[in-house]
Amino acid sequence: MRYLFTFLLVNALFINTPVVGQSDSVQVKVSKDKVKISGKLYYIHTVRSGETLYNIARAYQVAQAAIIENNPELYQGVKAGNTIKIPVVQELKNSNKNKGVFHIVKKGETLYGISKQYNIPTETLAKINLLTDYNVKENQSLFISNDETIRKNHKAADALAASNETRLTSSDAGHEVLPKETLTSISKKYAITIDELVDANPFLKDEGLKIGQKLTIPAPSAQNRGGEAAQIGEKHSKDCPSYTYKASTAFNVVMMLPFGGEASVDTSAKSAASGRFEDILQYYEGALIAIDSLKNKGVSVNLTVIDTKSDKEPNAIAQALKNPALKEANLIIGPVYPEAIPMVAKYADSHKIPMVSPLATTESLVRNNDYLIQIATEADVLTKLSVEYAKKDEGKTILVVPSDGSDAKLVKEFKAMFKEKLPELSYRQGNNAASQREALRGKLAEGKKNRFVVLSNNEVFVLDFLQNLTTASKGYDVEVLGTQRWLKFNSIDMAYLHGSNVQMYVHNYVDYNVESTKSFVRSFRRYYKADPNNYAFRGFDVAYFFIEALRKHGPDFIGCLPKLSGKNIHTPFRFAKEGDGGYLNTDAALIKHIEGYKVVRLK
Repeated sequence: MRYLFTFLLVNALFINTPVVGQSDSVQVKVSKDKVKISGKLYYIHTVRSGETLYNIARAYQVAQAAIIENNPELYQGVKAGNTIKIPVVQELKNSNKNKGVFHIVKKGETLYGISKQYNIPTETLAKINLLTDYNVKENQSLFISNDETIRKNHKAADALAASNETRLTSSDAGHEVLPKETLTSISKKYAITIDELVDANPFLKDEGLKIGQKLTIPAPSAQNRGGEAAQIGEKHSKDCPSYTYKASTAFNVVMMLPFGGEASVDTSAKSAASGRFEDILQYYEGALIAIDSLKNKGVSVNLTVIDTKSDKEPNAIAQALKNPALKEANLIIGPVYPEAIPMVAKYADSHKIPMVSPLATTESLVRNNDYLIQIATEADVLTKLSVEYAKKDEGKTILVVPSDGSDAKLVKEFKAMFKEKLPELSYRQGNNAASQREALRGKLAEGKKNRFVVLSNNEVFVLDFLQNLTTASKGYDVEVLGTQRWLKFNSIDMAYLHGSNVQMYVHNYVDYNVESTKSFVRSFRRYYKADPNNYAFRGFDVAYFFIEALRKHGPDFIGCLPKLSGKNIHTPFRFAKEGDGGYLNTDAALIKHIEGYKVVRLK
């Protein structure tokens, strides 16, 4: 993924060129169904055991790189069970076959030797093949460009590659630092921890890492040589143990998503099914950007994607649970719909694997499953947070209640949670404006903040209240706490919302003014040539938060959840244990309308 995909797109290096020396023993079943995503047609293909990127590309008559461009996770390799989208190529016969060829790495070959064979700079060869270092493996497919504009003679790069290759093949326990290398990449290369590397080279504490430094490489400890797999595969405890992430660790993450199988990707299917498919695809694509961001921080992830069809077919879920990747999983994300969650939750609980329910609300299941984590907040969470807001010590809080008894359920729920007595204003919409404003002024206090908690979802009531408050509160410090329902109101003048500093708790909210959001949107547009929707933001938040939890706290992170929090881009996370079972998200976003007609997210 990373910026290299942009490099590939700009230079248009890859084409559909036959590969010499790679077997095609498994026959690929080509999907006949197509789906249109952001104006482009794609096939949806589920990888079967034995299939390779090469024979999939050949079956669909499309370049391997074109598949990688649209499925960035494939730079880790193709795995059985992965669901990938394959672009439909219309004018294949017009491809320019002079752009390059593919080379299959033979036993004993090195990147430097291959680059000399084709007279292409080693650094360039590594870059266009998405290599993060100069290591290649037997049977690996490398694209060799014939484009003269990128085949310039970079002697320095060749010399650097040669020296690097010499070190990698020597038996000396030493390493010379190369450009773009980091402590993480070096420690990972030699299967040691960063602490072990620094301990063997104390000068790094003062000087830091510099190009050309000669490093002593200590022998990997027994734990690093064989202990990682055992560590990751151990049963999870409910405590929050201490954990140090090692560069040689790769976390196994399984995403179970309802791409819909063959029925839902037919272009003749109902538009609703097509819309659901694109939402799930955006969720997946957002998660990929999160994984790539974490890889840039040195975190290794083995990702497996399992197609659960519609999420509503028990047989399909049962088949999905046979995927061998689940047995090695450190984290399961999905399924999406509530119908599929019980079967997978039972599996996760019996194998002690943390399982994230990303969209469905399944509180009863969470209560009876130690390893189930629910992201979507329950309806009463917003009321609980409003109660916390009303309990603030600073300033004065006034409860606004409809005098006609409307919204009685909301009022009853709030008072049951609050229990204490608050100054209350019984307000009736449509009364004489002068008398209403006078009543409001009687509740205001000078020199302190006046907070009005309005317990109504009635648009006419809210409009009437805000109109009168805006006039009555001139010269006072005022803010109003409303409900999420207010976001759907159409008749309220924005001046009233902003003039009264209206706040509200909402299940999720994307603030497009903050840099983290802008960065995500830029990445999404660059990789997928589309704008992200709410599903993409949620996919990013969930993948980033939980894989980061794995990095910080290890496979037993679930016991740490109450101590973790995340503002995230879309949905805030704050988890609480549900009885003796799993964990519910108990947080929400607080947004505020401020001067200048701006809406900001406070938390």
